[in-house]
Amino acid sequence: MGGTASPLCWAMAYDPIIEALGIALHIRCPTYVDDIAALTVGPTQTVRAHIVLLFAGHAGGLHIVTHSCRWLWIATPPSGSSVS
Repeated sequence: MGGTASPLCWAMAYDPIIEALGIALHIRCPTYVDDIAALTVGPTQTVRAHIVLLFAGHAGGLHIVTHSCRWLWIATPPSGSSVS
């Protein structure tokens, strides 16, 4: 995932975002994992944190892409198959 410098570069780029999030919303930000970066209480604080992360992350060069999950569902597997 980018070699030995990658974690250092990630921390240097993401630290100001986490710091701004904590200061702006008066919340704890104990980790650098983007999905759980903020310990929020309630839906209002959670939405505010998401908005801050969206704009601050974009300013920091993070690219957010939505995706749609796809799957295949077989109602009745063919006889003799090894599907469990």
